[in-house]
Amino acid sequence: MQRVDARVFSGTGNSLRAARWFAGDDGDVRMLEDPAAATLRADALLLIASPTHGFTAPWEVVRFVSALPRGGGRRAAVLCTRAGIPLGRWHPPGLAGTAPFLIALALAVRGYRVRGARSVNMPSNWMSLHPGLSPRAVKAVLEHSEPQVQRFSAVVRAGGRRWLTLNLAWELIGGLALAPVSLLYLLIASRLLGLYFFSTKACSSCGQCALACPVGAITMQGQPARPEWSTACTSCMRCMAFCPQRAIEASWSWGLVTTLLSLVPFAAVPWLGAASPLAWVGASVASLVLSVVGLPPLTRAWWAWLGAPRVNRFFALTTPTRWYRRFREPSARLRVLAPRMRKRG
Repeated sequence: MQRVDARVFSGTGNSLRAARWFAGDDGDVRMLEDPAAATLRADALLLIASPTHGFTAPWEVVRFVSALPRGGGRRAAVLCTRAGIPLGRWHPPGLAGTAPFLIALALAVRGYRVRGARSVNMPSNWMSLHPGLSPRAVKAVLEHSEPQVQRFSAVVRAGGRRWLTLNLAWELIGGLALAPVSLLYLLIASRLLGLYFFSTKACSSCGQCALACPVGAITMQGQPARPEWSTACTSCMRCMAFCPQRAIEASWSWGLVTTLLSLVPFAAVPWLGAASPLAWVGASVASLVLSVVGLPPLTRAWWAWLGAPRVNRFFALTTPTRWYRRFREPSARLRVLAPRMRKRG
């Protein structure tokens, strides 16, 4: 079987685990942020493993693939992980949507022969919305998904193709149906999600979150130093998952406030009620303009305000994430996910 060079984008370790299943014991599996990530063996099949964000591929993965050396006909494959939550013995499929197709298209443009693509359930890690899954549920999802990835790997590494599958038919139908949601996510939500994270008084100013962030979206500011998130945040959940003090939360109350404020101008117009689709489209456009033009100065004011003890305490008490179980893929190690952690020594 052909050897594998796997390049992975992963927050809490799901995509890394799936890439290791695909690559086997002799595969070369590296994170996208590794400086040597674009050094590929000529005889190896290139695997791009990625999570799904907003039912599509993260910008970081598309940018990485678009900057790869020309493929020259080299074989490649795509593996996308999606949120899996088991319901008893049933494992309803998550939805990667357009993610596998977008990455495959980017590879084809760079001159790679994409032999197949697949999406696979991994334990849902969106801890800003729900608690991490129980160890029993995590184990069930992993045991259900590993054979699927290994079968996909066996076919592609043996020279076969995997395109005409029910797996990809499901993703194509769902991806096309939710394409507007994915577009709004990429243009707007992906730039705003970082503003809902914050650290509580439990923060020890260790700076681990800033050093481990895969996109460099976190900086330590102030005295004592506290993390601040920029619009580059991808909401990968690595900071929440690995914070040694469990000091990082995602504010539901701030999300509610910002949503209501964005709708106020449109709800004030009788024929543009808050429930009107036009109101939501208008709010989305306004949010996009704000994120591109006016957001940086406002974020400085937001972080300064959040530093006030009583304000911080209010947001800490009004978000359920403070009670949520944290999740990281059981085999994930921070120094593997974040190569810069190894350099720190």
